[in-house]
Amino acid sequence: MQINITEWLEQAAAAHPGRAAYSDKDSSIEFGTLRRYARSIGTAVAAKSEPRKPVAVFSGRHILTPAAFLGAAYAGCFYAPIDCKPRRKDRADTRHPCPAAFDNRQGKP
Repeated sequence: MQINITEWLEQAAAAHPGRAAYSDKDSSIEFGTLRRYARSIGTAVAAKSEPRKPVAVFSGRHILTPAAFLGAAYAGCFYAPIDCKPRRKDRADTRHPCPAAFDNRQGKP
């Protein structure tokens, strides 16, 4: 029985490591690669945060954004998506109570 999203990813990556997990108009990411990125991000987040704490994810609609969300889950945390391009300038305040943050605005793992 699958209990959480990280277990789902582990099973999908073990069964279909080379199959596309998802894609956008420019690229795709395979289950095995997604698992590798998510684990790596999770390790980095766990080194900077405690379990059950929020992790700010600064990202837009990018193919690696779900890897950041999954990384937070691997660290035992939950994620708070932060829009990189707020609609109004007065909403551009990036101060937050999150002890850990993942900035994917450059689109690099």
